[in-house]
Amino acid sequence: MAIFHLSVKSGSRNAEQSAAAHGEYIAREGKYAVKAVAELAVHVEHGNLPAFAANDPHAFWRAADTNERANGRLWTELEVSIPRELSRESQLQLVRDFRDAAIGERHAFSLAVHVPKTLDGQSENPHMHLMFSERVIDERTKTLDAETYFKRNGATKDRAWNEQTKVEEIRTLWESMANKALERAGSEERIDRRSLAAQGAQHVAEPKIGRSAPEVRRALKDAQSGQSARPLSERAQTAMQVRALRQIAQQQRGVVIELAKVREERQRKATEREVRLKRFEVMPLAELRREAQRVQPSQANPGRPAWEREWIELPEVANSANARDATAAEVGYARGRIGMAERDLAQATNAEQGYRKQHKF
Repeated sequence: MAIFHLSVKSGSRNAEQSAAAHGEYIAREGKYAVKAVAELAVHVEHGNLPAFAANDPHAFWRAADTNERANGRLWTELEVSIPRELSRESQLQLVRDFRDAAIGERHAFSLAVHVPKTLDGQSENPHMHLMFSERVIDERTKTLDAETYFKRNGATKDRAWNEQTKVEEIRTLWESMANKALERAGSEERIDRRSLAAQGAQHVAEPKIGRSAPEVRRALKDAQSGQSARPLSERAQTAMQVRALRQIAQQQRGVVIELAKVREERQRKATEREVRLKRFEVMPLAELRREAQRVQPSQANPGRPAWEREWIELPEVANSANARDATAAEVGYARGRIGMAERDLAQATNAEQGYRKQHKF
């Protein structure tokens, strides 16, 4: 089923956002160029850049961060769902055609197409990010330096992007172009920019499922209890349960790792205590007394018996047995916690496998 989604977003310095960071994020470059994330980007391109950023597209967004007015927009972005019924080649052609129709050669842009898996892992969710500057580039402004480009006497801003009429114009444009692409592909599916109520649809929109475990569990609980204003389909409920189990399993793995680190640190400290104790046991009496004076000189009392003075002068020796017992108790507790976490992890994994087998994921 082809769906319509087009949102207009923006970033500003007032909100402490960064155009450079956002540009790298949608392009899956820089610190976002990790394999697990980069696999989601199937197409990236940049264009309409002034001379100072011709060889480095991200230099344009860095310049925007540095030179744009404190209360000015750093970028505007169109986030658009692409019909999955189209082939990859047709999707990319549609994206390019829409880009040309929406901003033409008037705005510097970065464009990326992402194709992540859907929540149930059974299909894809192709969408595009068209990030552009509202400042208009032309024959005069494309040769300006970075500082002048973003000033009042530099590239002017197209204020139409602040108007709701412009948003409606873009939504209508995408609806028309996407439906023509579907028709050319021989698909009977069509998208509709209108709300479901305006369409007279008999079903209601399902809620957007967030990526955090609490959101998943909350939405699932509401749906199962009938409290949700927008009930979930059985497939969506099952997918949410699987995601919740995965989140819980991931959290339990984190607990196991942290507890293992605690156990390792406590064992290290216990070993250090043992080494110090053995050093005292073989140390000559004169050296023991010097060490005692260094560690705790206020404890020395000539009025006490010699054996008692030596015992007080060596607090490390006096407390070593208690320290070993305390460390052993701490290690035992940590092992117990690790065991509990491993059992919880195994239960969560088994439950996930059961859901996957039951629903043939």
